[in-house]
Amino acid sequence: MINSLKLKFWLALVLLVVAATSSILWTTTIYMGQKYFSQQQENLFRAGEKLAEYIVAERDIEKIFHQMEIMGSYLNANITLTDAVGRVIICTGRAGFPQNSCQMWAADIIPQELVKNLLSGKKVAVRVESKLLKQDVLFTGVPVVLQDRVLFAILLQAPVKEISGNFFELIKINIFSTIIGIILATILAFWLSTSITKPLVQIKTAAQKIANRDFSHRISYQGKDELGDIVQTINQMAAQLEKYIIAYNKREQNRREFLANVSHELRTPLTIIQGYTEALLDGIVTDEKIREEHLKNILQEAERLKAMANELLDLASIEEGREKLKFEKIDLANFAQDCFNAFKTQFFEKGIELELEVNVQDGKVVGDRSKLLRVVGNLLSNALKFTPAGGKVKFEVIEGEKDYQIHVKDSGPGIPEQDLEKIFERFYKVDKARSSKGFGLGLAITKSIVEAHGGQIFARNNPEGGAKFTVVLPKLPPSADNDLPNDQ
Repeated sequence: MINSLKLKFWLALVLLVVAATSSILWTTTIYMGQKYFSQQQENLFRAGEKLAEYIVAERDIEKIFHQMEIMGSYLNANITLTDAVGRVIICTGRAGFPQNSCQMWAADIIPQELVKNLLSGKKVAVRVESKLLKQDVLFTGVPVVLQDRVLFAILLQAPVKEISGNFFELIKINIFSTIIGIILATILAFWLSTSITKPLVQIKTAAQKIANRDFSHRISYQGKDELGDIVQTINQMAAQLEKYIIAYNKREQNRREFLANVSHELRTPLTIIQGYTEALLDGIVTDEKIREEHLKNILQEAERLKAMANELLDLASIEEGREKLKFEKIDLANFAQDCFNAFKTQFFEKGIELELEVNVQDGKVVGDRSKLLRVVGNLLSNALKFTPAGGKVKFEVIEGEKDYQIHVKDSGPGIPEQDLEKIFERFYKVDKARSSKGFGLGLAITKSIVEAHGGQIFARNNPEGGAKFTVVLPKLPPSADNDLPNDQ
């Protein structure tokens, strides 16, 4: 039982080539054999006709016999000359028959029915069996006619074995050609089967690995044919599945971290609320001022929980796309001035210099104004929180070739290098100089809003000290589905 696709393909190609080659060669052989016999018959007819013309012109029997011998030697055939009633006059002694055996040769080879046709003035040709030679003989007859009267008959007999010599040589050549064809077909079939089944084996291996949840494997076949298209599709599918699994695992990890962080953030205020409430209910606290302080602490922690819940809802709504952004064309110069005006008093009261620099030409960006105000507000609030008194914060709006950039640079302690890539994660808080009582959700919300606008946000430390946050917003609208109002 043949289970190998490579072997099946190889055998199929070999059999196909052998069948096609054999059919063509043997059909050609048969056709050429028939053609060869027809040509030999025509040669005998032409020789008989030329000899008939010679006999009419030359009545010398010796010269005629000499001419018959020349032709017989050339054609490798017996030539017999008979009179008008079929009696043998002379013959050449070819094919092992002496000259004095002409009568016996003629009686053996010549069908009487054809002799009658010949002597009536018709050319005749037939392949008959010779009892003397024990083989087939090609017989042709040409009448010698003068003034519509048959004077003589010329009989030409060529043994088929002699004629078939070249024919069998042709058969040998065809057999040799068939063998060569089989060898070449075997080599070609092996090469083709290998070149075709090799990528199929790779596809099988890749499919098995995908079935075993190994999506990192790629097929190396680089053909430009249909197999190449299949390989490319499988590689793309594996890459997409790999990305999906990585993203899924990351989401699962984020979900677990999120639950752990939420549990941690809830534990402290809930513990405080529980402690104060139990103290009030147990009657331990009798002093009215202390009771009022406990109630204020309970209210403060409850408000803190409410704020965290609102931030979590906002973050989830933005990330899942449930909160529709109201896009409009925003004049960045006016937008930056509004942000500056909203925070300059707070910076002044803390003794921090707030500098505004706007360098835009067209200065119109497409976005949700309230959400972008929240982005800049978060960045300025962080800068205000972590910049010591006497420090400086620079707020810049710059127009690039394809985007707008918003920079907030402070002169605070900066961000530890190990925290730069993590500060935009949910609930992540820097434990050193930038730690605070917040929930670690502000920058995560900021990043989600920026990405919803088709932009980017990143942070780095300034060489001269302090941190720098950069928001990059594209000039083109992030979605063509939003109806934008006219220029404001």
